[in-house]
Amino acid sequence: MGFQVVAVMGVLFAVLIASIVVVSMSLVSLGRDQAELQDNDVPYAVAIATAALNAKAMANHERGYLISGSKEFLEEFDRNLLNVRSAFAAASIAADGDRQVDAAAKAHAGFEQWVFAVRGEFRTYQAGNRDAATTTSLGPVRSLRKSYEASFADAQSVARNAIELRNNPFARTEWVTVLLVSLLLVLAICVGLTLWLINTFNSAFDVQEEPEPLTDPIPLSAAARKSTHR
Repeated sequence: MGFQVVAVMGVLFAVLIASIVVVSMSLVSLGRDQAELQDNDVPYAVAIATAALNAKAMANHERGYLISGSKEFLEEFDRNLLNVRSAFAAASIAADGDRQVDAAAKAHAGFEQWVFAVRGEFRTYQAGNRDAATTTSLGPVRSLRKSYEASFADAQSVARNAIELRNNPFARTEWVTVLLVSLLLVLAICVGLTLWLINTFNSAFDVQEEPEPLTDPIPLSAAARKSTHR
């Protein structure tokens, strides 16, 4: 029985150590992923989304200028252009890994090609060739816009995947809580079994050390009593 108890205790302590290791790894992974999220993945995703939002506004300003010729649209176009370039600079700083760097660089390059083409389109419009400018905006310039929008979508997908990866189930707070509860349960079982084992051994020792009771003297026979009286 003693060997079986020791074997069970060994298994429980092994489970306890394994639980401690798993919880420690989970906590380290959670801390690292949270740091990456705050320092890289979230800022990168925000920067790409900001660039995409301002680029879309620039396309609206392009159409507004070609329709009305108002310089207000040109001013808004330049203001959004500054925002897009600032967002791409922030994305380059926050990018973590080649995938994010390459996705942001590709989107930025495609966007700048579109901007260059739109600038030429504006000059054509300002030179008096409005029909030619409109035709250009609906042809090659539009194709460039569709191309960079696809690159923006790829960059946003890369950012989203990175965030989802950081939020993996192994590093989630709920999973760590389950592991901690399991660890406490195993620890409680180990403590309870240890106390029971100590009480069992103490009881066994007490039984072994208890003195044997004295036996009653053998009663004398009647003949022996008579001889004794003589």
